[in-house]
Amino acid sequence: MNEDLYPEEKMSGGSRRSVIIGIAVVAVVVVVLAAYFLGRGEGADESGQQVDASTSSEAPRPSQSQEGDVDPLGRVLVIPENPGGDVLPRSGDESSSNLRNPMSKPAGLQWQRAWGVPMAFSSADGPTSLSSDIPRGFTRTPQGAVLAAVQLKARAVYGPMEARQAILSGRVVGGTEAELEEVLFTGNMSNSSIDFGDDEAESPAADVLVPAGFRIRPGNWSDSAATIDIAFGPQTLPDENSDTGTTENPSYAWFPVSVVWRDGDWSLVYSDQLTSTPLDRGTVMASLDSGEWATWT
Repeated sequence: MNEDLYPEEKMSGGSRRSVIIGIAVVAVVVVVLAAYFLGRGEGADESGQQVDASTSSEAPRPSQSQEGDVDPLGRVLVIPENPGGDVLPRSGDESSSNLRNPMSKPAGLQWQRAWGVPMAFSSADGPTSLSSDIPRGFTRTPQGAVLAAVQLKARAVYGPMEARQAILSGRVVGGTEAELEEVLFTGNMSNSSIDFGDDEAESPAADVLVPAGFRIRPGNWSDSAATIDIAFGPQTLPDENSDTGTTENPSYAWFPVSVVWRDGDWSLVYSDQLTSTPLDRGTVMASLDSGEWATWT
């Protein structure tokens, strides 16, 4: 037998016992030290200080509705659990049916990114239900009319085709068949990604702003019909009278949206605004400082 390959066979019995005992002692020390350092690592940060488990990398992420978002101008939006929006639990007093400008903000107002665009929900003025992506239960108040106008106009253009068709057929008053088909076509384009070989292309919905202000002018409110002026901005806007073709300073553009009370809720009155944007047909103004405009952001 080769003694260089198997040197242990030259040891006596006492020597072998000493080696075995030594190995056992080392193994015990290694296990104890490993347990100690692993125990420290579970609840400690890099400096060795103990940290709460809820703040560690293993803590569960907040739900989607808690994370939030912002529009292109930084106005806060909540991301709902339901892509079409989350109805808020009923709370607070509904607004008065009397018109006062600027209109007070409805109780429990929350801006959500529903179907990719900003939509307003209130715990007091509605909607109180969202069945088959159709909002119902807006109050018969100026604030309820504003909320309905914002939601119905957005839902006529953004979201699944079935939901948009339901809005156009059941919650839009007026408009010829051809005009409503044009709205549906506009919605198809608005919900499609623009892809010209650019992987980062986004849907036009990503550029939609939270409205900057609302007003209902005298004579434009009753409990059966209302016309709401909705303003967007501030942005650099087209200006035919300018040498540059745009406004010198960021400005606002507003357009009217009408609703009527029908079958116990507000319905949208058809207009060509459904196939355009404030940049296309809006009236440009420098600011919202006239005292008429309500800002609900």
